[in-house]
Amino acid sequence: MPENEAGAAPRQPHISITRWREAAQYVYPRLRRERRERREDYHAHAAALLGQLGEALGNLPPPQEDVRIPVDGLKRGVLVEVETMVPSERAKATKIPALDFPAQEIVVLRSERSEDRTERAVVFVPDDARAFLTGRIAAYGSEDLGNHERPDIDKFEVIEAIRAGAARTLVVGTPDLASPAPQWWELWLRRPDAIVEAVVAAAQQAGLDVYPDRLQFPETSVIFVLGTAEATLGLVGRLNGAISEVRRASQSIEPFLDQGDKSLGQHALVAEYCGRVTPPPADAPVVCVIDTGVAAAHPLIAPALAGAWTVNDAWGTDDHAGAGGHGTGMASLVLHGDLLGPMSDQRQVVLGHAVESVKFLPPGGFPATEPARYGIITQAAVAVAEIERANIPRSFCIATSSPDLSSEAPSSWSGAVDQICAGSMPGEQQAGLAAKDHPKRLVLIATGNMDGGLKAVVEQHHALEDPAQSWNALTIGGYTAKADQAQDEPELIPLVAPNERSPFSRGSQTLPADLTPIKPDVLFEAGNMMMDNAQFCGWHPAVSLLSAGRDVATEPLVPFWATSAATGVAGNFIGRLKADLPGRWPETYRALTVHSAEWPGPIRKLLIGTGRSWKTGSKGTKQQILRSMGFGVPNLVRAAASARNDVTLLAEAEIQPYAASADGRSAVFNEVHFYALP
Repeated sequence: MPENEAGAAPRQPHISITRWREAAQYVYPRLRRERRERREDYHAHAAALLGQLGEALGNLPPPQEDVRIPVDGLKRGVLVEVETMVPSERAKATKIPALDFPAQEIVVLRSERSEDRTERAVVFVPDDARAFLTGRIAAYGSEDLGNHERPDIDKFEVIEAIRAGAARTLVVGTPDLASPAPQWWELWLRRPDAIVEAVVAAAQQAGLDVYPDRLQFPETSVIFVLGTAEATLGLVGRLNGAISEVRRASQSIEPFLDQGDKSLGQHALVAEYCGRVTPPPADAPVVCVIDTGVAAAHPLIAPALAGAWTVNDAWGTDDHAGAGGHGTGMASLVLHGDLLGPMSDQRQVVLGHAVESVKFLPPGGFPATEPARYGIITQAAVAVAEIERANIPRSFCIATSSPDLSSEAPSSWSGAVDQICAGSMPGEQQAGLAAKDHPKRLVLIATGNMDGGLKAVVEQHHALEDPAQSWNALTIGGYTAKADQAQDEPELIPLVAPNERSPFSRGSQTLPADLTPIKPDVLFEAGNMMMDNAQFCGWHPAVSLLSAGRDVATEPLVPFWATSAATGVAGNFIGRLKADLPGRWPETYRALTVHSAEWPGPIRKLLIGTGRSWKTGSKGTKQQILRSMGFGVPNLVRAAASARNDVTLLAEAEIQPYAASADGRSAVFNEVHFYALP
């Protein structure tokens, strides 16, 4: 039901069912399934693997010729690369089995999927574990099993090949390893901290610059080194087992689009609208915009600006972005949404939420943010807001992205965002609290943008930009209802029809469906593109949103577009939802946002096809559509309240769905929750 539908039935509060929760131990079903054999001759397969393993391990070097760097707490060893067999036509992939043997310190450092749906992994094998691994494979291929089941069949049956590993096998993506120029690299290190400090010392001794800050995750630390690919990989090759991944650090960030210089607003219009606006109360929930700063004196923002700060005092807090600004426009959208609607009528506007600004990008005249700091500085921005105004119901809005890193795997930046959401930033982990008791946060992230170009290129699928692949953040894509003609350029036509996916929006169609979540999660208004007679497409004020500009004196209103705009509108949605439903968990607001979403008619038709039910079309086709469209456009009325024929049940409780198995090598189901409703 549309948010403002005339004559709509009155809405009712959602029903909380938390008090009826009963926790119980998960019981595995007793259904026994017959295994399908994958090999005709296990003995021959084991013999082949043993031969490959022997070649991969090679001979141990004499002590005087061993160039491997000793690391306290880490055995010396070698890397081997393992590849799985090609899957059947119906299978999604043949996944790497659990090849970790903790007692022997055999560890899978990284794995990745290939285009043929096989998977490859890099495994660290300590020198003193060679005989153990050889014995396990030999036992798996034994011909004299008696009445016993074949051991380790789940580990070795799907392995097709074993070969020697090297530093290059740890590299993620396809960076230019032949370049002689020094570059920033991310080294993903195994913890504990002793290993991290040893790698830092080794890098410095090898003549590599090491950035002082680092990112810390529960089982991994990320350090940043500056050096040539040859020098960096040379170091990595002497630290077998300490480093799990090597990534090229991003060099540039593109948070902004050219805003143009055409003014759309007038001071009288701003003054008239501001006269109808009631500021939010002092204890109102806030949406914190982490961006380029804000024009704090702007009349559209000042009455509802709860704070403006910066991660570097030398930068100031003012919006430094060119053209119409960026942080100011974001703050305006968070407070008012698209101003075109409210400025076109005479309604009174009562704001139920406020906005904050944290500047985390440097203005001109200052060094650009180092690649190493994208994740670190984002966490610093969050910390600044929470220190300046503690214990405030707050959400975060980030509409910046980088195209330089592959979105196919977590990056240091997306990992940092995941930590922010989970309440597990460095320092929070040392608070002596269980993970479930850490404060959680709701973070909105833009998918990144397609800038424009020829129609055939724009209409192709374009992958997410970093850090939109974050699992824990709410990733915002764009749709558009704007299809007006340009008054001064009648030859231009809107690229997409109303209620279609915005041509600016990116998606996750190229990511493996069984390894990554559907992104974007939801869609908000992002504006349209205009196309000329040569089928060249780009932004245009006629199909953009209206927002506040940083230059209050000459251009207080400016056009705003793309997924930055969509993320700002999403911030407005979350702020209003929290004002309507105070005191809920961040996870609840996220769930209600997605739960309330509906696909506009044209997108819904894509999912249903020519039929009348969801059974029309293949599951794979629907998956591809979802990874471009998300779960639809959220509806504030549905999110905030239930209807007589549309009930939402809310339960807020902690659950530990998985636990470590008895041998500590895998995860097993742990707990289920039942709700005995009256």
